[in-house]
Order: sequence, then C-alpha cells, then structure tokens
Amino acid sequence: MNENDTHYKKIRILFLSANPKGTKKLDLDKEFSIIQAIFDNAGSGDKFSLQPRLEASVSRIQQYLIKYNPQIVHFAGHGDDSIDTGIILFQDSIGKQEPVSKESIADLFRILNERKNISDKDKIRLVVLNACFSEELSTEIKKYVDCVIGMHNQIDDTAAIKFAEGFYLGIAQADSVQTALELGRNQLELLNIPKEYMIPGIAVREGIDPKNITFVVSNGNLKYGQSVISNNVGPAVKFEQNIKVAKEKTTGGRKVKIHKGTLDFNQKIGEARGDVTGLDDIDID
Repeated sequence: MNENDTHYKKIRILFLSANPKGTKKLDLDKEFSIIQAIFDNAGSGDKFSLQPRLEASVSRIQQYLIKYNPQIVHFAGHGDDSIDTGIILFQDSIGKQEPVSKESIADLFRILNERKNISDKDKIRLVVLNACFSEELSTEIKKYVDCVIGMHNQIDDTAAIKFAEGFYLGIAQADSVQTALELGRNQLELLNIPKEYMIPGIAVREGIDPKNITFVVSNGNLKYGQSVISNNVGPAVKFEQNIKVAKEKTTGGRKVKIHKGTLDFNQKIGEARGDVTGLDDIDID
C-alpha cells in the first residue's frame, strides 16, 4: 500500500487560508497548527488526513478540491460585507484580494457533489467557514453539503482560532457535528471571550440532523467481535455505532450474519456487503 492509498482510507480535510494585502493580519499558520495538533493527539486522530493550502487563490480552488477530494473543507481567513454579505476573500499570485461571490462558491460545491463518478462517502459533507460574515454563504452552500459552519458577525482572530480548536476536538474524538459546534462555542465561553461564543452557527441541508453526522467511530467503542463497515457516509445515513458481526458461522466459516443496528435503509445493502471483504455470503437482518 502506498502513501496515497493510506491517505484515501482516511477522512480528508482540506485547509484553505488567505490573508491578502490590505487586510488585517491573521495568524492562520497558528490556526492550522492547532488543528493539526488536535488530530495528532486525539484517540481517533489517525483516521484523518489534514492537507493545508495556504495563500489560496481563486484560480486554484477547483484544482485543490478535485485533487484532494476532501470530505471536510475548512476556510480560514477574511469575510467581507462591504460589497455583499457572504463574500470571502482569496488572494491572487501577488497577494491582492480576490473576492468571491457566495453564488459561485456554492455552485462549485454543487458541481463537485453531483459528479456521477463520486461515491457518497467521498462527497464533501462538512464545510467550515472560519471567517467574518460568512453565515449567508453557509446558507447557500448547505443546499449541496450536509453541514456548513458560518459566522453571523465579525469574529476576532483569537476567538476564531479557539473556536476551531474546540470544534475539531469534537470531530477528532468521533463526536457529532452538533456536539463539535457546541464544544467550539463552549471553548469561547470558558475563555470568557465576550459574546463571541454565539457567533458561530450551523446551516444544514434539508433532511439532515447534525446530531447524526459523525465521521469516524471512536477506537474506544470497538468491541470484540465487531467491525466497522463504513465511516458514516451518505445523506441521511448514520453509522454512529458499529455494525455488529455475530459469531454465528456455518460450516467452514463462509457465512456471517450481520445485525442491521443503526444502518439506515437509505444506504444500499450492496454497499454494506461490498465493505466486508473475504466473505462469500452475508445475510443482513
């Protein structure tokens, strides 16, 4: 197995940042380093792959998203409400501002998630817009992505970093997106950052409950005789618990009985079978 194969077996996070000339200097390197440290030290952190693309430009955004095919996209930088609420700022090759409309960014996520050659488990499922005034953009993107974190006002650089720290602590520990949001907000409360703990909000796609969206199963939840079939993939599908593999086997051990558990029938049974390798015959009840 090469390094690329290992990368694609993990939940992929693309960290995009931009701090163009003429804007307040943000400590975006620190934000990335803190998030990376969270995954390095978390019990389930080895199940994630964090890829940074700093000083991101509009001309490269499509390439980054297609190349790394992330399930989570994090943008750290500036939002701007002087032109139109929901604008986020990228930077060009000489560091100048590149404002991008919320409609064009949302349409990019639509195109990527509607590709016929992409499976449910490889779609972008979470976008974090850690930038001021990004709430309106989040409501546009959520038409095509399960969950989008956005800021409904201006947020201080320190607060943005501390929110990201609490949020990804939840994600890395196999908590739900809703719990991760609450941990991020609570981090700001604990640090007594006035009123800013309510600035981060969440927009969700129709039919999605952020309490049911997790990306990995905690190593601590694995029990003898259980196996993980999937990483909670697909719309309206929750694999919060492992699919339980019973010990009942027929002669020769060629048939295994799987109890449905929390497997949503919206997930194709064939996908579940396809994720259990080395078995000729599987019953799901």
